[in-house]
Amino acid sequence: MSIFALKTDAVTTEPITKAEAKSYMRVDVTTDDDLIEEMITAARIYIEKLTGVVLTKDEVNEYRDKFPGSDDMILQYDGELKAGTNPVVSYIKDGDTTYTDLTLDTDYRLAQFNGQTRLQPMTTWPTNVSYFDNAVKIKYNAEPYHGETTAPMPLKMAMYMLIAHMYEERSVIIYSEHKVMPYGFDALINQYRNYVWTKEDNSGNRLQS
Repeated sequence: MSIFALKTDAVTTEPITKAEAKSYMRVDVTTDDDLIEEMITAARIYIEKLTGVVLTKDEVNEYRDKFPGSDDMILQYDGELKAGTNPVVSYIKDGDTTYTDLTLDTDYRLAQFNGQTRLQPMTTWPTNVSYFDNAVKIKYNAEPYHGETTAPMPLKMAMYMLIAHMYEERSVIIYSEHKVMPYGFDALINQYRNYVWTKEDNSGNRLQS
């Protein structure tokens, strides 16, 4: 079953400032300021996608080709739901072309387990799902745990390393040997990875356990 998530990027404050990134990289010039700001955003999006950890408040739309029978559906992004909001589960019925919403506490309920937000069917999920790709959609607003305004230090350090790597390797033509990401990058992010969302089948599709 193919599943993926789209995170709306409407961030106004990044976990790392331009001044912090330039200080880490020992960059004094201002000519690359716009590029560095773009790299900060790119690094944050990449790490959020790799780990599933929410570093900024955003709207998320997750898509699946079908429901998982009577199993739970685990939200990809690890964090808290925005206060006063709940995930909206909808699907395209067989023979239809538009999404129909399910009802919270009637068709499904919310549950927290090991820091993960799960959607549990009251009995089973609907079976009359269209054969369209992405026929099942979950829409929710995610934000960092406990209203945190700074990223966890290990992930912030991983962002620094990734930004520096992108900046040093920004040229199409490199007159020295290409550098690979430091081993420490994986060590920093692996402790935060949502491995439920990083399992893949033989076709490269992400699977939930």
